[in-house]
Amino acid sequence: MSYLMGQQLIQIKKMDRTVTVKASAEKEVKANFADWNITFFEDGDDLTKICEKLHAQQKDVRKFFEKYGFSSNDIHVGQYELTDIKVSKVTNAYARNQKSDSEPRFVVTSSLDLKTKNVDQLRHAYQNII
Repeated sequence: MSYLMGQQLIQIKKMDRTVTVKASAEKEVKANFADWNITFFEDGDDLTKICEKLHAQQKDVRKFFEKYGFSSNDIHVGQYELTDIKVSKVTNAYARNQKSDSEPRFVVTSSLDLKTKNVDQLRHAYQNII
């Protein structure tokens, strides 16, 4: 009997030697790369005019980026995406039921992407958007 009690005391003592820790730690780390994507869209019936408007908007944004010291190597133009509303209505039952005489024929979207390692410079530009 004393042997059993001795063994149980040893087991109880072993439990005192273990520690279980459950926690989570957070640490703020400064980013070393930033990506700023800007999407443009224009609609209308004349593709030439639509593209001219998109190019003018992209040119303005490029000037803004260059004003804050970014090089043309940091700025990337995304793909253009064209949607023909008339074709969409033929293939989309919901769109066929929507009636609008003033609806444009085309919608064109594009994007401009700024990728840089100078995060502080991008933050400064972002804070100065009009």
